[in-house]
Amino acid sequence: MTVHFPFQNSYSALPDSFFARVAPTPVAAPRLIKLNRPLAVQLGLDPDLLETPEGAEILAGKTVPAGADPIAMAYAGHQFGHFVPQLGDGRAILMGEVVDRDGVRRDIQLKGSGPTPFSRRGDGRAALGPVLREYIVSEAMAALGIPTTRSLAAVMSGEHVMRETPLPGAVLTRVAASHVRVGTFQYFAARGDTDGVVRDPAYSAFSRPLWRCGNAVVPKETLRHVAQPTTHQAIVRQRGVEGALEEESPRIHDEGCPEPHGNGQHDVDEFDAHGLIRCERNARCCGVAHLPRDVFAHAL
Repeated sequence: MTVHFPFQNSYSALPDSFFARVAPTPVAAPRLIKLNRPLAVQLGLDPDLLETPEGAEILAGKTVPAGADPIAMAYAGHQFGHFVPQLGDGRAILMGEVVDRDGVRRDIQLKGSGPTPFSRRGDGRAALGPVLREYIVSEAMAALGIPTTRSLAAVMSGEHVMRETPLPGAVLTRVAASHVRVGTFQYFAARGDTDGVVRDPAYSAFSRPLWRCGNAVVPKETLRHVAQPTTHQAIVRQRGVEGALEEESPRIHDEGCPEPHGNGQHDVDEFDAHGLIRCERNARCCGVAHLPRDVFAHAL
């Protein structure tokens, strides 16, 4: 049987200003390191097929599956303390979207899959160590009920990447309800096009829960405010955990707490004695004193 991804491509149906079309750069010898089988099943994918050599080639970007429309997303953000009007996905390529078993649309993205028009002289690749760290941490956070991206697979590329020293290369298959972020709005605001990110009703993601507070759609005025560069700085000062794992521009999640409050994101009330987030409104959500050992066993 052939590995099948039931892709939909709502984001790539937007105007070209939202992204750059680019295919993953094939790798030499992909080898699957870890597949998140429960997540694959949740996404409606066959984990047995994903563990085949054909599956590894798809998860590494060596083969582009039928129905995919690979793109690198455009966005702005802060880097090294300064606002940059164009960052974009420099080593991540959005392959498409699938609707999971709960009817939730999920992006499937390959991180470390090669250079894009936004790479800024980078090689677009990722080393094995950071890929494994993201896999472990994202799945640990998900197991704790903390909104985050998910990791579907980690694949070795069979190539080396040059950092301070040569390191084994790898590709992470990342899953999220959306990869739209604060910088998506800032990208258009920096160009004087503050209506750009809210004007196209064809993109179904802008009617996804992440743009809603309860049953009320977030007004355009709020989105325009989010697009201002100073807003991101205020977010980082007030809620510094957002964007800690993503230096360029924090993503906006819709996963919410097990019992979501407000807009479904974490209101950080304090840090506990171990430096972990504690949310007074919902202790079940993230009021924990440590990361259980079995969380990491599950992630590994």
